Amino acid sequence: MSTSNVAPLDPSRSYIFCPRCEQDGHEGVEMRRDAHRYICPLMHELDLQAVQRLIASGRKLHMVPLIQEERPSPNQVQQKVWVHPETWAKLQTKFKGRFLVTLDVFFNLLADDQIIFISGEDATKLRRFGITSGKDIVAMAEARKELEETHRALIQRLSPVFAAAQQAGEL
Repeated sequence: MSTSNVAPLDPSRSYIFCPRCEQDGHEGVEMRRDAHRYICPLMHELDLQAVQRLIASGRKLHMVPLIQEERPSPNQVQQKVWVHPETWAKLQTKFKGRFLVTLDVFFNLLADDQIIFISGEDATKLRRFGITSGKDIVAMAEARKELEETHRALIQRLSPVFAAAQQAGEL
């Protein structure tokens, strides 16, 4: 089973939008390939040298987005799960082209005993502090630990001064 996410390329397509049509305000008109020429439905024509000249002049050719056909990897199995239809649709839109791999990563995280989930009010509080990732949380915890150690070291260094001040006050 192939795991390629991109459909095989069609040799009759150019996969570029017609730059002349775009210039005239007709966006989204794809050119077709005819041997060494590119022709759009409005009969604008480019050859390979014209395309190279456009690129050399700094003109950007807009590519037709490739349709990604996501396929499961050979080590995955299909399972039925119950999900609210609106949630499923949002996930498919949000992770278009990488939906299966995202679900695979998510399920692996759910199975990991080391994972910590933070949501709701706790996540909102963390965001107020500028914390948006696990790395930020680890950095905050390390900084707190370092601050505690600095605090302990200062108390230790200043203890004799506090003791001397207290004795002086008792006299």
